[in-house]
Amino acid sequence: MIDQDAHYEQQKGLKLTAEERRRHYFPIRYFISVTILYLIFLAGSLAIFLPRIEKNFSEGGYIEAYRRYVETISTAPTEVFPVFLFSKDGPVLCYREIETGFKDNLHLTLEALLLPSEDVELGEGLISFIPEGTKLVGVSRKEKLVVAAFSHELLSSPDIEKAIEQIEKTLSVQENNLRVAIMVGQDVIG
Repeated sequence: MIDQDAHYEQQKGLKLTAEERRRHYFPIRYFISVTILYLIFLAGSLAIFLPRIEKNFSEGGYIEAYRRYVETISTAPTEVFPVFLFSKDGPVLCYREIETGFKDNLHLTLEALLLPSEDVELGEGLISFIPEGTKLVGVSRKEKLVVAAFSHELLSSPDIEKAIEQIEKTLSVQENNLRVAIMVGQDVIG
C-alpha cells in the first residue's frame, strides 16, 4: 500500500522530511480532532439536558415562561399628555394617556392627539377634527420653530382650519411662544 502523503508529494514534486510533513498536515488533523471532540461534547450535553427540555415543553413550562415575559414587556410605562379637542363652545384642553418610549415630549404629545377619540370624550361632546388614520411622519425642532409632518389623511379633515388650530394649541401647551409649521408631504399647510 502506498502512503497517500508520499504519493501527493511525488505528484507535486515535493521532497518533505517527516518533520516537515507533520508540520504541513498538523492543522488539518487538529481541526478534525477538535470537531470530533465538539460533537462528542454536544452529544453528551444533549443526552443530559434533552429529557428536561422535552419535559418542560410537554408540560408547557417554556410556553408559560414566554407568556409571562410577553406580559411583562408589554406593560410599558404610560404618561398623560395634554391635547386640545373641540366642543360646541370651541377648543377644550383634555388629557390622554399614551405609552412613553424613547421619544421626546413633542412627539408623544402629537401621538396622543392622533389617538382615536375615546367613548368618554365623545360622551362629553368632544371631537377631534383630525381624521382617524392620520399618522405622524415626524417632528423636528429648531429653537422656537417646530415642524410637524403628517400623512395625507390629515387633508381629508372636515375642517382643516380647526385641525391645524388643534395641532397648534396642543403643541403650545408644551411650551409658550412656539412657532408651528404643519406639513403634509412637501407642502406646508399651517
